[in-house]
Amino acid sequence: MRRGFFFTFLILTTGIVSFAQQKSFGTKTIGQWTFEKFPLHYSVTPAKALSNRNAFTGKLEGYQELNQFGQAAGLTLTMRADGIYPSSAIYTFKGEMVYEVSFFPASKIAQSITTYNKDGELDGYRIYRELKSTGGYTEESDKYDNGVLIAVNGVKQAPVSAMYKDSLLNGKFKFEQNSAGFVIEGEAENGKLKRIKQAYDGKYSIREITFSKDSFRVKVPSQSTEGQFSYESYPLLSNPTLTNSKSLCDKHNNYNYLYPYLFIPDLMDIRKLEDILNIHHSEPVEQK
Repeated sequence: MRRGFFFTFLILTTGIVSFAQQKSFGTKTIGQWTFEKFPLHYSVTPAKALSNRNAFTGKLEGYQELNQFGQAAGLTLTMRADGIYPSSAIYTFKGEMVYEVSFFPASKIAQSITTYNKDGELDGYRIYRELKSTGGYTEESDKYDNGVLIAVNGVKQAPVSAMYKDSLLNGKFKFEQNSAGFVIEGEAENGKLKRIKQAYDGKYSIREITFSKDSFRVKVPSQSTEGQFSYESYPLLSNPTLTNSKSLCDKHNNYNYLYPYLFIPDLMDIRKLEDILNIHHSEPVEQK
């Protein structure tokens, strides 16, 4: 009997924990304000709420929810000077901001929305909207899962992955450099690149290189016109072999800078790669 009770309790507890960990994003209304793409799994019940009004005009200036210790727990909202429309807001869960939003002027429609997990990583949605002169707005939307970009404007992104054959990069690959916000992806064959692209934040292309037998072409976005690119072609003077083996690099790179082997974790910016491609390197000598 006691054993049966234990297993029943274990099943119920596991079910409750699993349910508590599920993510749910939707619309949440607090007072007179409505919030889109809100992380409903981080909703809290505040102990009290304060409405701040201008002492002379009586207009609402802000609203804040607090826990029993007087700390921010829930919504903190700032109004515009007219006291009618919201300017921006954040939502706090156990001391961490999990939602932030800013609104269009003289509007209750959000201009930007960003959601986070309790560890401060992007998690859920990051949305930016821009007004059109003809009315309405355009929207850019990213979706994250615990800091990893998984979709851009509804299009799923390839997962971070890489394959090696005999310690040489082989096939399609994708790397993330979280500290710099770069995503590097492309395709290689037996360590030799076919193409490589670097983007900021997973979508804003910085550079893209395509390789042929004895040359390479660089695609660079225009600095003045969005959606426009320029192309530059160069002779391929030195083509490094991409590897995840430090021993190969230590054995053969003694006279050359990152050549003939380029260690993958060091490839954080493909502009470094362009420097290598444009330089004549001496033949490697095996270090004894």
